Amino acid sequence: MLPKTVELQATFDKLADQWRKETEIHSFGYFITDNSAYREIVAMGEAALPLIFRAIETRPYHWHYALREITGTGPVIAEEDRGIPRKIDAAWLRWGLENGYSW
Repeated sequence: MLPKTVELQATFDKLADQWRKETEIHSFGYFITDNSAYREIVAMGEAALPLIFRAIETRPYHWHYALREITGTGPVIAEEDRGIPRKIDAAWLRWGLENGYSW
């Protein structure tokens, strides 16, 4: 990894851990997305996308909120898969690959 990439990964990991710790007891989207660490991750913009895709594979969480906010779009999810986190995660990973991201 390049030094800038290592630094970005370290910042992302720190913020992601903080976000999880501060929001893991909440199920409402507002509490999850109004968190300061989450806001900093979203502020990273497109640079955070590969980091989020990698996080989905290694330690899933409510990443679909950030992905939708950063990209302004989302994958097509079959009606029967809506509300199933692992199906939503899989759809986002496919979306990432189809849109040229690697992680």
